[in-house]
Amino acid sequence: MPASPDDPYRDLMLASFVNLANQASLDELGISLVVGGSWVTGQLIGARSWFEGLARSLDQAGAAEGFGDVIRMVGASVYPSDSEREAAGELADDPPLPAFLHLRDAHVIGADGRAVPSTGGFLRLRVDEVAAWMLGRIGPVGYQPPPPV
Repeated sequence: MPASPDDPYRDLMLASFVNLANQASLDELGISLVVGGSWVTGQLIGARSWFEGLARSLDQAGAAEGFGDVIRMVGASVYPSDSEREAAGELADDPPLPAFLHLRDAHVIGADGRAVPSTGGFLRLRVDEVAAWMLGRIGPVGYQPPPPV
């Protein structure tokens, strides 16, 4: 069935990579995206891993006690694992098209070629906002993202 004009455009190839990451069928993957005319680069990770990483980052930054746990609960609620969905009787045959992709160690590449923020961050991005993409990170020669925690 063709999409209606009101439906957001979804790149099925990009959606496939996002679904593989969300299902933990794919290790994290360096990816670069054009969003709003700027390049964004980072490590594509599964949504559940992203929520866990964001929560851990908030815990380390001294966020209000329990806030990281709230982020973890939101991730578990919105992105349950296959075993959690199966236990709830909700296991679907085909995953839906993802609405969001998740990056860790994300940077926006400025017009001067510098990465902002310099330390990278956690980015949640609507898939339909991506105008173009490529596998691989944009960065200085030899750049290696920090290992996942």
